[in-house]
Amino acid sequence: MNQERNWKLPENRNGGNEMKRRVLAVILSIACLTSIFTGCSLKKSNESKKKTVVTLVYNQKLNNFEKYVESKLPDVDLQWEHMASSPLSTTIKRRLKAGHGPDLVVSTQPADEESSADVLPLDGYEFSDRYESTMLKNLTVNERLYYLPMPGQYNCYVINKTLFEEAGLSLPKNNRELVSDLEYFRKKKIGLSDTGHVFGIREMTNENIGTFLAGCITPEFLGNAKGVKWLAAYEKKEGKMTGTWEKAFSLFEQLQKKDLMNLEPLRKQGNLINNTIYMGRGKMIAAYGSSAFLEECRQMNEKEVKAGTSKKYEYVMLPFLGEKKTKNWTLTLPAGYVGLNSALKKEGNEEKMDACLKVMDIISTQKGQEALMKDLRLDNSYLKQFDRSDSKAPSGLESTVKDGY
Repeated sequence: MNQERNWKLPENRNGGNEMKRRVLAVILSIACLTSIFTGCSLKKSNESKKKTVVTLVYNQKLNNFEKYVESKLPDVDLQWEHMASSPLSTTIKRRLKAGHGPDLVVSTQPADEESSADVLPLDGYEFSDRYESTMLKNLTVNERLYYLPMPGQYNCYVINKTLFEEAGLSLPKNNRELVSDLEYFRKKKIGLSDTGHVFGIREMTNENIGTFLAGCITPEFLGNAKGVKWLAAYEKKEGKMTGTWEKAFSLFEQLQKKDLMNLEPLRKQGNLINNTIYMGRGKMIAAYGSSAFLEECRQMNEKEVKAGTSKKYEYVMLPFLGEKKTKNWTLTLPAGYVGLNSALKKEGNEEKMDACLKVMDIISTQKGQEALMKDLRLDNSYLKQFDRSDSKAPSGLESTVKDGY
């Protein structure tokens, strides 16, 4: 069966300062990595009674991954729950605390002191050694590893290229041009959403805002020697956010002050807004999101064209923009992090624990990663021996990725 559950955003009683405080915690974890739930798709069959059931929850469908796992493990019944309209990490934490979390714990945020108490250490397992050491180092808590990275995706801007071409504008080369172009479109009433805005974030969650702000500060700070030095100090708990990260809010605040982006979901309670619909209908010029978001916009536009509700648009990605003397950047981040529910260690769960370890082993293989990448439209893997010969950079990011940025 398929159900949907909406979630409510917390009320912002203290304006912009409160919003900044809420997203800073997300930025802290994202900075170290720059270098979902009750719609169910659970299978109920007689075969399930003969197999070991392994559960997981995610905010996107995992049909190919489920099929591959069960083809390799005929004695395992992988049951995944899909919840598209709820913040993954928050809901998972609540379930774990209540004692009824899934067997495989998927989070959109890396482990911290609090969340690591609900999952088992993964040190010592052979499959953990298959991942890039630099990525695993950033995922440790007190020198213990609790999550493995899922395949990754590029994160930056998705642009309606057609609307730029029709307006006779080239794509922006720095943030000043980006803001100026967005102001032009708003003034001309081109690409306006129902709320009268031209820029958005795929979904206004703390995780997405955090990665957006981290990306904004990368070209001018994290991407140069000074930023690398600060990050090394921060990882040793010697660096401070104060006096350093305020500049990350510069572009965000410009978009807010010039009323180019809708921030109402942050200010009051309401349903999660997915800007894929606006982008697919040509009712938004640009939005921050992942390479998977780029494909979502294309598919939405194709659907709207077939329905006769939109014209055909071309979409490309645009990297985070620096100023005249800085390189443009894109972030590549895991789509999520997967671990093992600590309840698996309880007496009587030995068979389920063994099945979960087998699934984790499959996740950590070329074919397992490819199945996830196909389901989630991802770009790359963090496995050390992953064959990347067929990988391609998303449209618009070819030169940025080729240059190593």
